[in-house]
Amino acid sequence: SGSGRRSNLPPNFRKRHRNLQNMSRAISQFQATLLAFGAFIMWVFANTCVKLSSEMAVPPYETLGIVGLTGTITITIIAALMGNIKTLWPCRPRSQLIRALIATANVLASIVALKYLPMTTY
Repeated sequence: SGSGRRSNLPPNFRKRHRNLQNMSRAISQFQATLLAFGAFIMWVFANTCVKLSSEMAVPPYETLGIVGLTGTITITIIAALMGNIKTLWPCRPRSQLIRALIATANVLASIVALKYLPMTTY
């Protein structure tokens, strides 16, 4: 990039993911605020659903599987509709696998914690 800042992306990332340039358009501060607010609302809704599943005695691993599968299907559909399905392929699979394992442990711990904590505490 011409800004002089060094990118944290691997050297071949831009070559492999040319469609990302379409997503780099600037958005207004108001649009960014709306997106952040929408993301927070979705986070609260997702945690509420997890809390309800724990109260219905759904096993934590089953909840984790449903959350993961739903997220994977949603992202795949969005990428396919945007014509960016290639961007889902990891550039550094080892790093992504480590990150995925940490995220899985985090979500599983959250699922178990939500069973015992009131929503207002979490």
